[in-house]
Amino acid sequence: MFSFLLSQRPLLLSCTLCCFPIIAQANDNIPIDLEGEYYAFGAVVDTVQPHASRASAAGMARMSVQWAATPNGRFALTLDHRHGFTNPPPGHWLPQSTGIMSLTGAPFSDQGWRLTHGYWEQTGLSDRWHAMVGYLDSTDFIDLYPYGSPYSGFSNVQFSTGSGTIVLPDEASIGGMIHHQMGAHYYLQLNVSDARADSSHPWLRAEAVFRERRTFEAVELGWVAEPSQALAQQLHVTGWRSEGALEQPQSQEGLSASWNGTLGAWTPFLRGGVAQGSQVLYSSSLVAGTGYQGIGPGIMGMALGQATSNRDGHSIHNAEFFYRLPLGPLTLTPNLQYVEETSARAGVHHAWVMGLRARLGAT
Repeated sequence: MFSFLLSQRPLLLSCTLCCFPIIAQANDNIPIDLEGEYYAFGAVVDTVQPHASRASAAGMARMSVQWAATPNGRFALTLDHRHGFTNPPPGHWLPQSTGIMSLTGAPFSDQGWRLTHGYWEQTGLSDRWHAMVGYLDSTDFIDLYPYGSPYSGFSNVQFSTGSGTIVLPDEASIGGMIHHQMGAHYYLQLNVSDARADSSHPWLRAEAVFRERRTFEAVELGWVAEPSQALAQQLHVTGWRSEGALEQPQSQEGLSASWNGTLGAWTPFLRGGVAQGSQVLYSSSLVAGTGYQGIGPGIMGMALGQATSNRDGHSIHNAEFFYRLPLGPLTLTPNLQYVEETSARAGVHHAWVMGLRARLGAT
């Protein structure tokens, strides 16, 4: 795997040229913020099926633009180039190699150029509500907690948005979201977007979404201790429904819940969900874990999860430990995972996975 990475030096060099922030001013009052980042993720597993790959790696170059066009409104655009260093790339590598229904490094694929999001965001009423409309990435606002991003937190999908029980549309899903802060501590959030989004060809969905009317819908009700630091201490429940991304409509629906708090340097969390539908990864999921800030300059995270595979009803167990270490413009996040399926059909019942994620860009 590492010899292959070395052979990709021209690609890596060209991608890293855009990995530092640039601030350009259209005028004194309308700033345009351009930012480039480069991510790489690789992992190895100790036990595989016959003739399967023990290692997988991929990279992603990202360019983001934010334009504060008005005092209360902004336009945001993010373009990615996702490229695999191995075949298969990490996104669906672990089930292929082990037969265990567990996903790690899901965004790291060989998709090529894609639109992640391009939307207008508006705030109002003393920042008590804000709305987004355009090409949306649902993971920007649904079922949030501090360690759910696969770019900065846990790598295993069970510890990300939806705990493996939400059938999220592809990024660049045409739609809208409105978030309303009701009083000092409660909020209500509504989202409707295109269930058949295609981030590789987003322009093709601009007309089809209104003709097909295949939607992903979500409603979230939550409590936050302090609205200005919403992710620090919060409790929320998310209900969702989707007609699915396949050619024929297939109803998927579920309910997720999440709590996280702060106990000194510790940030414990408890999450879970239930769902039904042919495209659901887990029909049920329960997660417990914590983050910790106090060992060096970085952040540590650990989590345990139990789930029921929607494919065959087998019990899945996932565990992950990571440490995110900032080193100026470079951030390294090694992680160790244990994955287990009680009745793996291919004979691999459990495996250890060691991974490393790197990010080069603005701190």
